[in-house]
Amino acid sequence: GPGIVERGAIAPLPATRSLDELAENTLVCTVNELIDRLGIYAEAGIDEVALNFNVGAGQAQTVEAMHRFAEEVMPHITSSSMSTSQAEGGNEKT
Repeated sequence: GPGIVERGAIAPLPATRSLDELAENTLVCTVNELIDRLGIYAEAGIDEVALNFNVGAGQAQTVEAMHRFAEEVMPHITSSSMSTSQAEGGNEKT
């Protein structure tokens, strides 16, 4: 890839997206919003996504986020309907 290694560390690449573009394309939201937004991808025929739970978080927080995704989001996105009307609660951030 385009990465450059300097003294054993990968040098950051220049940001090419605005904050608005980043917010639009990053799924940091409530459980219900996440279910809805993943539903858009499913409706478009996308059946696999890559997730990154470790965005500046420690190991315990990362593992907790992964468990919450598995418990609170996956049951809704693996069923035939991904509407939030089936989700309970869902006000926490994932």
